Amino acid sequence: MEDTRITKIFREERMKRGISQKEMAKLLGLSRSTYATYENGTRMPGVAMLKKFSQETGVSLDAILQGDDSPVHVPKKIEPLMQKLMEADDETLKQVEIFLDFWENRKSGTSKAAAGKK
Repeated sequence: MEDTRITKIFREERMKRGISQKEMAKLLGLSRSTYATYENGTRMPGVAMLKKFSQETGVSLDAILQGDDSPVHVPKKIEPLMQKLMEADDETLKQVEIFLDFWENRKSGTSKAAAGKK
């Protein structure tokens, strides 16, 4: 079946996280085979699954359904962190940025922080 916006979003969000179809399926409460049908376009997810996907990935329903570049939906568990970041001073934000860079690159050892210490 053809790639649709929804199949592309499902695939891209999974790949962005660097996880397998099985891991993404578990996150969404699905079997791997059911998740695979969404990603390859042989079956389309229902509204409840699109809502769950939106909540788990932070991709807005508008973006999923209409391709809008509307504001990203922030999952409830992230809201307190977002509030703290919005209230943080520049020095704290810089420290968060360094940590996130480290976290993102921890496996490859290519973080800016690591490079600055050499």
